[in-house]
Amino acid sequence: MVCKNCGKALGNQAATCPFCGSFISSDQVSSYVSMKKEKEKDLRPRLVSEQYGMDPIKYEIQNSKTNTKLIGVLFVVGILVIVFLIAVLILF
Repeated sequence: MVCKNCGKALGNQAATCPFCGSFISSDQVSSYVSMKKEKEKDLRPRLVSEQYGMDPIKYEIQNSKTNTKLIGVLFVVGILVIVFLIAVLILF
């Protein structure tokens, strides 16, 4: 549950917010009870953040085009270094 006044997380047994002292409304309690019943029906495994009412972590997928460009640039630089080394060996 989250306090409507200050927005901080509350314990399940709290009647008042320990941070700002405001009372928990009956609307919050009833919505929490109904949400808890729905979650008990859901048997899928949950992240710890989901279990304790926090927003789940959002993972970003890296763009493969960026990785492809980086590999191409490194390949070109590698070839240039090899050509430079060969030219130095031939000249000296």
